[in-house]
Amino acid sequence: KERAEKDPLTDLYNKKASQSLIEEYITLDKKRKGALMIIDIDDFKNINEIYDRSFGDFIIKTVAQLTQAVLPGNTSIYKLDSDQMGLLIENSTELEITKLYNEIQKQLLKRYKCPIQISAGCAIYPKDGLTYNELNKYADYSLQYAKDNGKNKLTFFSNYILEHKMRSLEILKYIRESVS
Repeated sequence: KERAEKDPLTDLYNKKASQSLIEEYITLDKKRKGALMIIDIDDFKNINEIYDRSFGDFIIKTVAQLTQAVLPGNTSIYKLDSDQMGLLIENSTELEITKLYNEIQKQLLKRYKCPIQISAGCAIYPKDGLTYNELNKYADYSLQYAKDNGKNKLTFFSNYILEHKMRSLEILKYIRESVS
């Protein structure tokens, strides 16, 4: 069973396992605070295209190992989709989360002569969402906002990001309707 919950490349718990572990964390104690951060390697598609998929896999594995090595005891890491990793950070402030993100970036810069850059989006529990699905969606919206606005940065979820996303989806809907 544990094999089915682990990502074979990174040996981290996979998306399905992370969802159940985060849901368990949330439901055990409603007074808990936490954050879900989603990290994504910037321009990862280019790495695969310039080199090859085996080198891309090596980069994912290395980023996972470097990230895992700097995590404080209140943080768990998970392998999500493709080049994405999720961090469950328990009882932490935005400042501590920012310092953690900066430390991960610093380790990546030390490791590679050509910089591997990461973007991240973060949603705070219970402020931004009360369920795994809400936190995951809002952390992902924040990640996309970071990538759309220069990459190589951490963005915390806000109402502005939600309004921006909803406006973008509405425009997309109107475009689709006008074409059909």
